[in-house]
Amino acid sequence: DQKIDRRTFLNNLGAAASVAGLAAAGTATYFAGPRSASAAAPKVKGKVTDKPYKTGHITFLTGPASGLGEAGRKGHLMAAEEINAEGGLLGKRKIETIVADEAAGTDANVKELRRMKLSEKIDMFSGVISSGNTPALGPVAEELNVLTLFNDGCTDFLFDKAVPNPKYVFRITNIQSADGITSAVGAAKAWPNAKKVASIQPDYSYGRNVHEHFMLAYQVLVPGATSVVEAWPKLFSTDFTPHITKILSAEPDVLNCGLWGGDYVAFYKQALRYGQF
Repeated sequence: DQKIDRRTFLNNLGAAASVAGLAAAGTATYFAGPRSASAAAPKVKGKVTDKPYKTGHITFLTGPASGLGEAGRKGHLMAAEEINAEGGLLGKRKIETIVADEAAGTDANVKELRRMKLSEKIDMFSGVISSGNTPALGPVAEELNVLTLFNDGCTDFLFDKAVPNPKYVFRITNIQSADGITSAVGAAKAWPNAKKVASIQPDYSYGRNVHEHFMLAYQVLVPGATSVVEAWPKLFSTDFTPHITKILSAEPDVLNCGLWGGDYVAFYKQALRYGQF
């Protein structure tokens, strides 16, 4: 019966994450303010070509995942515009970007990465939302020797199995196991007596991993906790009613939800009508 509001829950989770981060990383100082004038124009030694710096960017431009993809595309282009306004990389190399739609599918994305590197001669590759795509694109990026910065596609499998010794591939987001575990930490801190767990996850690798890692952590933090119901809607579903009624009938204490993008928006609106929250 313990009540806790959203703001308190998030503040508690943030505090716990901060302590864990400091313990793991030691002490560090971060400054997120605007760049100084000296930082904006680094001194360059040697001759710098004025040849454009070409980047390839694949992300979802259409479909339910385009909300995330379009935000990433805009962020990429905004950064390029700011750098170009200062003369480009090293003050001379203007950034040019080629964009493709990730919704074309994994095989098409692999072919497009190869085309971007071999035909368009890109210097860097970025983007990618799906956890099903980064493990396929990572090995190709290593093979092509192209600097790659994935901004999502957070499956643990990428660096555990697909690219265990990366040289060119980097990722600047969380990993799937962290999604499940940090959710478990937050829930256990907020509702330490919540024993009956419900889960609704997209039915592919991301959802499976979030559910597994949540339960592994939660059952350690809340002894006696059990999974009373699991719902596995297909990715990009539109009707969540059967899953919502299934969850409600189990009368859980806490719901772990890994739906994202347009799927989560649709689920949330439908769940509101049933008073799920």
